[in-house]
Amino acid sequence: GRMEHRLAQLNRMPLSNLAHVVADRLAAEAEGLRLFELQQRVRRALLVSHPEKAVPAPHHQRAWHAVIQEVAQGGAFEAEWLKQKGEMDRAEKEARRKAHLEDMHTTWKAFSNHHNQVRAIRDKICKQVKQWHKNTEKLRDRERMERLAALK
Repeated sequence: GRMEHRLAQLNRMPLSNLAHVVADRLAAEAEGLRLFELQQRVRRALLVSHPEKAVPAPHHQRAWHAVIQEVAQGGAFEAEWLKQKGEMDRAEKEARRKAHLEDMHTTWKAFSNHHNQVRAIRDKICKQVKQWHKNTEKLRDRERMERLAALK
């Protein structure tokens, strides 16, 4: 069938002209196909030589059902594992979300502190400018009064 055709293809291919990685992969594929074919032949030979082993005898039926039940429980185990994995993924996402929100909060706090510092400095400068204007106005008034007093 298809496997024999693929094996013939692989055997016909000149591996020396190909890159080492490709040649190694093709050789590994050919070896795998040969081993699979050998396994199939051994199975067929066993079935021919021991036909009574081909189908489980009635006294083996219970064991066969036990195997099926184990597989079914394995499915339950797998479902439990998937549930735990989902919970772990959810917890990881939640932790990432919390870290992101915390980062945003610290950034906001830092910006807010910086903004408040800038505002305080600006207010201080404005206060000093107002004080300078007030002092200048007082000085002018005093000089005007002195000039008026000098005229009298």
